[in-house]
Amino acid sequence: GAIIVNLVFIIFTIVFYKNHLISFQNFSHFNHNMYFYFFNTIIYLIITSILLYKNIYKIFNIIFLGLSLIFIAFSLFMTIYLKNAHLIILGNIYPEIVLGNIIYFLYYFCLLIIIFKKLFLTNRK
Repeated sequence: GAIIVNLVFIIFTIVFYKNHLISFQNFSHFNHNMYFYFFNTIIYLIITSILLYKNIYKIFNIIFLGLSLIFIAFSLFMTIYLKNAHLIILGNIYPEIVLGNIIYFLYYFCLLIIIFKKLFLTNRK
């Protein structure tokens, strides 16, 4: 179920922002950049889908996915509602951009800690 929802969000994001997703300009002020947020969303959804499919860290992924899907859904709703007028969309979803990127970076950081802990700090027999 969650993997299909992630796939739908990825497709919608690519359809609306395909020309702007991959650009070096996205990395300037990346935490406040709408296009970086959507690029980061695609990466996040792919990682989450893979981990959910493999049933790895399921509770951890569901908690972060629940938080992020609210922001993603609202951002894509505003994109459709405002007829993909990027400047107007930016004004309406700016808090989602900042908080969404913070959630993604927190997710990546926690995932790295969990993987590091599992790889290096567990007792090996």
